[in-house]
Amino acid sequence: MPYQLVGRTLSTRLTQTRVTVVDGTTVVAEHPRLVGRRGQHSTLDAHIPAQHKDVSGLWSRDWFIAHAQSFGPATVEVITAVLDRAAVEAQAFVECRNIVKGLGTKHRSLLEPACTYLLERGGYSSYSGLKRIIAVMAHEEKNHDRPAVPVPETVKDLSSQSERTGRFVRAPGHFPDYYDQHNKDRAKSRAVKELERLGYAVQLDSVA
Repeated sequence: MPYQLVGRTLSTRLTQTRVTVVDGTTVVAEHPRLVGRRGQHSTLDAHIPAQHKDVSGLWSRDWFIAHAQSFGPATVEVITAVLDRAAVEAQAFVECRNIVKGLGTKHRSLLEPACTYLLERGGYSSYSGLKRIIAVMAHEEKNHDRPAVPVPETVKDLSSQSERTGRFVRAPGHFPDYYDQHNKDRAKSRAVKELERLGYAVQLDSVA
């Protein structure tokens, strides 16, 4: 939309092929509706402020290409592709800055290999694509020489403890007589308590 309308509340009309911006009843901008990749935009030269058209002394194609050359030819090719596809070259400057100054500063040794990898596979030249590639490369580089951690055993080995104490813990099935008697005593105790609750005088020996 025209820069003079920045800050105003406008309306939009969307169809399958067109995007129309309306100020009240006046159409102030109309663009073809872009499909496919998210984040696409279109700009008319008449809507750009004059001071934004003059980028001398600021970021420029030459500035970004000169910085890309410090990494290598693949980085130059990626930066050139990002600049070339922008309808207005200045719209690509932030993405180029994120590549050469953001990724280039944090992962200087990986930017050129990542650009090479992207180009060899015919990938889409973008900051987000390079960021994902570099993340994978950084992870592989970090874990390349790390020794494998053995998986712990799922069954606990008690042999050393048995040797230390000289005693073994056996399952309840090894003592059937003890547990049978224990259960009988508990049942007898419950029966006595119930009879006493009902008012009966009970001798323990009389309860079978």
